[in-house]
Amino acid sequence: MKVKLVHINTKEELEFNIRLFNDKDVNEVIQCIRAEYGDTYFKKQFYNPEYLIKMNNENAISLIVAETKNGDIAGIIVLKSFFPGDTMCELATEIFKKEYRGYRLSEKMIQYGMKIIEERCYSSIYALPVTFHSISQRLLKRNGLIATGFIFSVFISSKIESSYEYGKCLKHSQGIQIKPLEKTSVGTLFVDNELIDITKKIYEKLNVEYYIGDKEVTKLSYKSKTMLFHNNNDNHRNCAITIIKVGNDILEKVDEIVEKYRKNKLQTFNVFLNINDKNAINAYKKLKDRGFFFTGFKALCNRDEYMVMHFNNSLDLCTEDYILTDEFKSLLEDIKPFINNN
Repeated sequence: MKVKLVHINTKEELEFNIRLFNDKDVNEVIQCIRAEYGDTYFKKQFYNPEYLIKMNNENAISLIVAETKNGDIAGIIVLKSFFPGDTMCELATEIFKKEYRGYRLSEKMIQYGMKIIEERCYSSIYALPVTFHSISQRLLKRNGLIATGFIFSVFISSKIESSYEYGKCLKHSQGIQIKPLEKTSVGTLFVDNELIDITKKIYEKLNVEYYIGDKEVTKLSYKSKTMLFHNNNDNHRNCAITIIKVGNDILEKVDEIVEKYRKNKLQTFNVFLNINDKNAINAYKKLKDRGFFFTGFKALCNRDEYMVMHFNNSLDLCTEDYILTDEFKSLLEDIKPFINNN
């Protein structure tokens, strides 16, 4: 797709060819990443040309590039699939060289990417915009994505070189934005009474069918065992724990993971809790007693629905230094009463 775009300040016009990646682009794509992040981009595998070519050719990712007339790759966007696990498509990795900012190129590329996603069979479009600038947040909102939560303390700021300022935040975070596609009903959501209002608010904005569970399971069966998995990013000291099924050993399992990593400097934890599980309310209360707090929903991304909780391990979130759209500012205010600065 060829587009002619005018710079918002200089009024200079440039032509870009927005298209799918091919193998010969790989070195220019890596150069585009390095132009913004040097060697500090947190997805380290994206510096590996063989990885990019393999993943793109296997349709695990779909790389979109914007090429100038002189063959320069001005920007990239990555569409990421998660089958057979999660059912959404992530609109990920939006990187643009500084010299091509101001042409509104990112919006054209997002629209191109969204058209591709919508032609495929996904439950939703999922995006994780950073909190140290609001450019992606605004563009995604304009294209129909709705703010549903935060994943706190994902990146160690000192380990990422970029053209943006990080304020006092030792670790920066990601927002969660969702656009519903194929998944229009989420079943029964088991959330604690204190979360019912915010749950209704977010799922009604998503305009999907849902029910709030009317009963809490207060005693877990001794035969019930927790099913979970975790992934710790050793570089950025961020551990993601996904709880698929809640059992009577939930705290034992989570405590084991937390104790394994918590002594690492700047280590933090995010839990993704299946709230279609009737034992989710019980798990929420137990995790809350351990210092985890509610931060939103990873909605419409799986057969089941997932709540996000965070344990900041004594790290100051410094949310006052986040750069947010009005929608995310409002959501953050809704979440603040739950934040536990443990």
